[in-house]
Amino acid sequence: MQQIPRRTAYNGVMRSPPIFVTAGIILAVLAGCADRYEVPPAEAAFGREVSDQVFASAIGLLNTVDDFQSEDALVQVVNRLNQWIAVQQPIAHWQPDPLVAELPQELRDTPLMKSLGELRFAGPDGLALEESVWLREAARFAVGSEIDPLERAKLLFDWTIREIELDEPSSDSSTDPLPRLPWQIMLVGRATAEERAWIFALLARQQGLDVVLLAAGGDAAKPTGLAALLHGGELYLFDALLGVPIPAVDGHAVATLAAASVDQAVLEQLRIDDDSPYRLTPAELKSLVALIPASPQDLSERMALVEARLAGPQHMALVVDASGLAAELEKTKQVSDVRLWQVPIGRRRANTPAMRSRLQAEFAPLRAVRGQVLWKARVLHLCGRLSGEHGALAEYQRARPSNDDINLALATKRLEKEYEPAIRGGKLAASYWLGVASLERDNLDAAIDYFKDRVLAIDPESPWSEGARYNLARTYEALGRNADAIRTYQNTHGPQRPGNLWRARQLAIAAKKNRAANEDGRGR
Repeated sequence: MQQIPRRTAYNGVMRSPPIFVTAGIILAVLAGCADRYEVPPAEAAFGREVSDQVFASAIGLLNTVDDFQSEDALVQVVNRLNQWIAVQQPIAHWQPDPLVAELPQELRDTPLMKSLGELRFAGPDGLALEESVWLREAARFAVGSEIDPLERAKLLFDWTIREIELDEPSSDSSTDPLPRLPWQIMLVGRATAEERAWIFALLARQQGLDVVLLAAGGDAAKPTGLAALLHGGELYLFDALLGVPIPAVDGHAVATLAAASVDQAVLEQLRIDDDSPYRLTPAELKSLVALIPASPQDLSERMALVEARLAGPQHMALVVDASGLAAELEKTKQVSDVRLWQVPIGRRRANTPAMRSRLQAEFAPLRAVRGQVLWKARVLHLCGRLSGEHGALAEYQRARPSNDDINLALATKRLEKEYEPAIRGGKLAASYWLGVASLERDNLDAAIDYFKDRVLAIDPESPWSEGARYNLARTYEALGRNADAIRTYQNTHGPQRPGNLWRARQLAIAAKKNRAANEDGRGR
């Protein structure tokens, strides 16, 4: 089972001066596996009316995203749901999705997969429910009032690319990537291209949209970095590596897989320059494997019972009809096979001590100030709660102790020297996310200030530098400062660089067309 950083309850809003964590908090042990997560037994069955009240209280607690959710709160959610489900009737003729049987035996034998039909909740279910709340709220914030399915997908994809910085591939082939779960990816704001596509698919699911990952065929499906929205019988393509929807040849809509597999002009648009063709050819898109992202919880009977009870603002997608989706996908000519994606299931297995240590180190900046203010700010940001005295913007500011405060804490031994990097790393992350939130609020001057002066000027090679350059260029675009945007896109060096260069090229092409149109107008 996935190991998670332990969380403590939020102990109140920090004012000045900040109180730093002790060594004991920084080095808190990561939570245990699913089968070691201690959950008190459910109470004896009781009346239906009381059961409904217990369910409502569990969901109410889960939905209080404005409050910092402690691990204790999630344990309460799990316990109340166990009290509720103890008097529920099982779903008639329920069986695991047929696609489960096609998974490798080692995945089918994991504890969570073996308990798909158990009507009892455990610790990982609480985390999965909280994750679904974050995804639902983020999706609602991203799409706003848009109702067109394709436009909503574009907004969700754009949110994903802004919020989730593309990770550098490992320079050591023997070093496995961090096995982050979706809630961890969203919190730290970093991911591989496939993980970006995963987050996009989960956001889309909360909006009632079907998004899958596309892979090359063969015994082991090879990821392409493409995600696809199934809409109106067509698969619309989104490139999670470049960070752009693949445009149709008219330059406005999103290209379909059917068009890209037969028309070279579709992929030719994605050239960075004359010497850099797109990484895929139409021939490679003629026979693909569609991968459906689904966790064990998404395939369980207990989550199906919960989802059936949720309505209105509380509704969220908790289960996946994988076989039903597969039947629709198989109608598309270019899809040769449909499978459950193994990654969401495999990441529920236990991590090695070395991997737990790496995860703990990655989360240290989020937990480096007492009260875990940066963690709280990030959750509020993800859920679209930006404004107000206790919104994400205010909490990010509280996670940015001044250099004088940090130096004083070091001098008075309230902060040990070895934990200074986590404090300063958290401050830099808060500055970066303040820039992202400012961009999302159309406070563009503030966004430029955070990206340029409070991230790039502080450390041009920090973990956030490439994300800051990308979002700074997006900010310049929003202001119509296209020359600045082009220069900023071109001044990038990380894995997002190909996508940035493509954006720069598109701006240059548009500028050339505008100049030609203006000259033509003057000639007349």
